[in-house]
Amino acid sequence: MKAFVIAGSTYREVVRHPAYYIVLGVALVLIWLSYSISFFQLSGEITSEVLQMGVASMSVCSLFLAVLGASRTIYEEVENRAALTVLSKPVSRASYVLGKFLGVYRAVLFAVVLLTLSLLTRVWLEMDVGARLAEEGESHWSVLAVFYEASELPVKGALLALGEAAILTAMAVLLSTWLPFEGSAIVLLGFFLAGHFSGAIRALCEERGWTWIARILYYLIPTLEDFSIDRAIATGSPVSHGYIVWTWAYGLTVTAGILFLALVLFRERELA
Repeated sequence: MKAFVIAGSTYREVVRHPAYYIVLGVALVLIWLSYSISFFQLSGEITSEVLQMGVASMSVCSLFLAVLGASRTIYEEVENRAALTVLSKPVSRASYVLGKFLGVYRAVLFAVVLLTLSLLTRVWLEMDVGARLAEEGESHWSVLAVFYEASELPVKGALLALGEAAILTAMAVLLSTWLPFEGSAIVLLGFFLAGHFSGAIRALCEERGWTWIARILYYLIPTLEDFSIDRAIATGSPVSHGYIVWTWAYGLTVTAGILFLALVLFRERELA
């Protein structure tokens, strides 16, 4: 399928850009510094602030990588007419949009996986799992069970962050068919903030009697806060597998809708 060929070339182009590693590097530094700036932390203890910062780093990293990758591989290609060369091979516009989305999302996926492994490594070192496994008086299974319990929420947070990243990448692709990097970044940041505060925004509208606006916002703004596990981390509440499945289903539905809209708008774009 031509979309997968475009996805492969898009992925390689995104990960070769220096800005990709700058954003990824900043996120990695935040994860490792979170232990230094966390308050009231005892030795061997993983505080909620550390886990929240780690998962939040994945979410914010996805936001910037999505807009960087989409703007570089779509808007710039459209402006310098490289997209016209690709589409004349012939490649359908649907394959082009889908391929760009898959390529950028693959780059975001790689970054989130790397950040997750980094966070789990930091948890492993902070809990001193290696030394505890070497001790004869403590059961290996009990030590590993404690580590598994401590790493469960970060892993589930990473899975949800990937679901949110799919929506952000699709939105970045939509914006990049018409807007340059600066415009796409501003709109996508507003979309990100509105999605995380959509509940508060709708509540404020209803409080002021703007019920019709609240209903419109309910259907227009995806509830990105559903992909956050900050509350679960702070309270120590479990996150069920069913919740992850249903949230991912919601994310895929929103992603598909945004990609369809991106294709409709891209078909209206004059490339010649």
